[in-house]
Amino acid sequence: MTAFYTNMISWLEQHQLPCLLKDILHADCPGCGFQRSFIALVGGNISESFYYYPALLPMLVFFIYLLFTRNKNFKHSLAVTKTGLFVVFVIMAGSYLYKLTA
Repeated sequence: MTAFYTNMISWLEQHQLPCLLKDILHADCPGCGFQRSFIALVGGNISESFYYYPALLPMLVFFIYLLFTRNKNFKHSLAVTKTGLFVVFVIMAGSYLYKLTA
C-alpha cells in the first residue's frame, strides 16, 4: 500500500464519529459498526468488514445500482429497486437483532 493510502486509513480510524445512541442508552444502534466496516473494506479486509456490519456490501451494491440506473427507465426498475431496498433492510434488521441477542 502507498503511504497516502495507509495515512488515509489511519486518519479514518482516528476520526470516527461517536454513536450518540450508544452513549445515551448504552446499547448498539442499527448503524453501529458501519464506520469500522467501511474502514476494513477500504483496507481490503472484506471478511472483517462483513463481521462489523453485514449490510455494508449489499448497501454499496444497491447504491451503485441506483447511481447507474437513475436516468434510465427500463421495464423492471421499480421492482428491482424495491427488492434491493428490502434485501438491505432485512440484512440490517437481522444483523441488528442478532447483535442484540448475542
